[in-house]
Amino acid sequence: MSGHFPDTDTLRSALSLANRAPSVHNSQPWQWRVGDQSVHLYANADLQLPHTDPDARDLMLSCGAALHHCVVALAAL
Repeated sequence: MSGHFPDTDTLRSALSLANRAPSVHNSQPWQWRVGDQSVHLYANADLQLPHTDPDARDLMLSCGAALHHCVVALAAL
């Protein structure tokens, strides 16, 4: 990846594609926050499934899939 920050349209497209990432039980437990020169991915603990994922491992794996989709989308755009 190059050192420049993507423009708004590119970033919007990449995050749209990243949001299609698979997640455990289709919970999509992530939230993106975009700054002036940054993109942050947060795990949404409110969407953790306490009975099936008590240690939040699946939640983190789901967020990792979304992050990977974002990186691939940015590389392709």
